[in-house]
Amino acid sequence: MAVSMKITAIPSSDRPREKILSSGPESLTDSELLALLLGFGIKGTNVLELSQTILTQFGGIKGLSNMDKATLSRIRGIGKGKGCLLLALGEICKRCASLYSPDSIDGTLRYLQSSIGASEAAYVLVINGKGRVMQSRLIGKGSSFHVELSVTEILRVAVSAGALRYVLVHFHTSGSPFPSSEDVKMTKSLMLSSDKVHITLLDHIILTSDGRFSFAENGML
Repeated sequence: MAVSMKITAIPSSDRPREKILSSGPESLTDSELLALLLGFGIKGTNVLELSQTILTQFGGIKGLSNMDKATLSRIRGIGKGKGCLLLALGEICKRCASLYSPDSIDGTLRYLQSSIGASEAAYVLVINGKGRVMQSRLIGKGSSFHVELSVTEILRVAVSAGALRYVLVHFHTSGSPFPSSEDVKMTKSLMLSSDKVHITLLDHIILTSDGRFSFAENGML
């Protein structure tokens, strides 16, 4: 059975507080930054170990933005105080992500990218004549590996939003942004169906946590 090391047993120069003062915040790891905010650990687990456990469970700093009251129960020993702090930190992560130009396509993609969790999802971005995002509508949320994309439902959402031009965005939680054969087939069908109702599919973009694939940029629209 592993024995937890007390934080006081860690060399002073390696403790988060001393490290941030001597070398700056950029020198701290994600778990050290979180440890600094949490302040102290729980019974049997020092604050650095607790921070690493939380980040591992939630998929890193970015994963904290998907935290809610229900998911806090997954963290053993977390009390009300630390729970509130983690929820606040997750909300700060979301709000920082929204500081990217939220009405630009790239800004919206960055924001959506920051929200990628364990489940695949798809969105319709309604685009105006100046190329700005007027609306972002969730059209589907699936399993860890699949989200069902219906051409009929995508068009229904786009038309109901009054779109004349739109972008389809969906997540690949597998980590690979490259389209599957089903993605390619569905995109071709969607492009043809959009023309029939006199709206334009500008792009279909696949997002992963750290990458993206554009059908338009790759000459597939």
